[in-house]
Amino acid sequence: MVRSPLMERSRGSSAACEALDAIQASLPAELSADNCREGGAPLLLIAACRAQGHVVEGPLLGALAARLDLSTEHVLEIGSFCDALIADEGEVTLCRGVTCSMHGAKELHGHLKDVIEGPGSPRQYREVFCLSQCEHGPSIMQGDRIWVTRARRVVADGRVWRDEGSGPVSLTDTSRPVAD
Repeated sequence: MVRSPLMERSRGSSAACEALDAIQASLPAELSADNCREGGAPLLLIAACRAQGHVVEGPLLGALAARLDLSTEHVLEIGSFCDALIADEGEVTLCRGVTCSMHGAKELHGHLKDVIEGPGSPRQYREVFCLSQCEHGPSIMQGDRIWVTRARRVVADGRVWRDEGSGPVSLTDTSRPVAD
């Protein structure tokens, strides 16, 4: 039987969907459910794909975009953020403020750590009171980019303190207010 390009694309998409099913089954249901708008589905699923060595392109990119109801460009942006997390490119800052905590920060952060950390990983995590993304958190910052879960996107961190040489307030520092 001669296979047409359409049949090959269809078969590739089916294999990509099967791979995603297996990866998604390994993630916590409450954070990765397809219909869970406030969960960490995009970040967790893409991070799990990248951590397992999958290249997010072609049929897998299309399957992720369809599964998460995001554009392929959006999936690639989140994938780039995940790549930085996985590559141990500096400290990861986790917001544990009241709003982020109310929306599952502890669970999301814990599961993300499980996905991206390998054995003996030297990853540095810092928990802070606020990353000024309260309306969209839980938030995770890597470099100058912040994943905001409920908005399902990566945003640039343009807060004034980044230019002043200071940083977000750590959970153990109660001597100064949170900078916006």
